[in-house]
Amino acid sequence: MFGATVGSLRMLLWQKSGNQGDEWQVVQIHVTLQKVHQVVLEATVGGEAGDIAIDDMSFISGPCPPSCDFEEGSCNWQQQTTDDFDWVRQSGHTFNPNTGPDSDHTTNTPTGHYFQIVVEGVKAGPTQEGDMAFDDVMLTDTQCPTHGRCDFEINMCSWTNLGGKVDQGDWLRGSGASPNPNTGPSVDHTTNSTHHYLYVDSSVGEWGDMSFVVSDVFSPTTRGHCLSFWYHMYGNHVGTLRVYINDNTHTGGNEEGTLIWIEAGNKGDKWNEARVSIKPTEAF
Repeated sequence: MFGATVGSLRMLLWQKSGNQGDEWQVVQIHVTLQKVHQVVLEATVGGEAGDIAIDDMSFISGPCPPSCDFEEGSCNWQQQTTDDFDWVRQSGHTFNPNTGPDSDHTTNTPTGHYFQIVVEGVKAGPTQEGDMAFDDVMLTDTQCPTHGRCDFEINMCSWTNLGGKVDQGDWLRGSGASPNPNTGPSVDHTTNSTHHYLYVDSSVGEWGDMSFVVSDVFSPTTRGHCLSFWYHMYGNHVGTLRVYINDNTHTGGNEEGTLIWIEAGNKGDKWNEARVSIKPTEAF
């Protein structure tokens, strides 16, 4: 909300009016209504010299989680008085050369703030060649998701579309019935209702077009890994689904990596489980 004649923004029991500066500000509201409801945002125009914008809206179950990005202060984090040194709220480069971050995590700029070196920071010795920092602390009342697991209910987690003109289309995050008749799932697998999953839109592109979605990088283990997922392939002209392991060496494989699983054709209007044991020796 920025400008000399900016109006007001109102939602539920929250309201702001007037110039709030040329910056984004976060709002959290704990909603406890027991009936089905919609959320309505009401913006009132104040004049030509003022604009109102909103972004990054989300809904989560339970109370609003306490969080701190250290941009406005320490958010009631307190120094322990019995330790040997203090954490310092800092922006930009740390004081010691060749150490620490040169920007914060929240804004990725030198002007954003973080806490530089109980979270306990243990020094390796009397040296200026190593700094520790942390940023964007959040505490929620839910368990941390397992690395590598994603049900796509909130977002795509660490999965990303390949892009860069390597493939011809994207995987999309959808919910409910497929937009194309007589194809795709009508419900997700996680909740068996109109929640979220990833899909490729068969009505876009040409026959034989490929769409790649890529995971985060994982480290190898002596015991290996088990990759499991549920897939839905339904329709008279459904294509092929392939899974590759790519350690960037392309040993025994092609540019996509080593093919470890493949399925093609109509598998019916149902979710099917796939499980693949893998034991790479390099990060993949």
